[in-house]
Amino acid sequence: MHTDSILLFIHPPLAILAYIFVAVILVMSIRYRPTKGYRQVMEKIGILAWSLTLAGLITGMIWAQIAWGSYWSWDPKETSTFFLFLMQSCFMAAFYMRRGRTAFIVISVESVLLIFFTMIAPMIMKSLH
Repeated sequence: MHTDSILLFIHPPLAILAYIFVAVILVMSIRYRPTKGYRQVMEKIGILAWSLTLAGLITGMIWAQIAWGSYWSWDPKETSTFFLFLMQSCFMAAFYMRRGRTAFIVISVESVLLIFFTMIAPMIMKSLH
């Protein structure tokens, strides 16, 4: 089995899991309860969403190097996923700075919108994906 075919079983599932946990963060932000237990669960899921998004970016870059000869090409899907990673970083910063429910909801809605854009970007723009 070639490296690029192995990455087929690693990169897409990481990206899909990241999207799922970003959506879970949105639901948790809407239903936010400022209790210690709720915050702990939200923190763990936030870290998981952030980590999976980063892992998806890294495995995608490795796969791009193998497939296209370049780690980064500013492809719409790559770029919007990078923005999603930055948005997840903003979420975690807001979380640790103890910002309120409104900040969590705004950042989470923007993140979910980025996920939708990431999915439709290859259909509306020239893309390697």
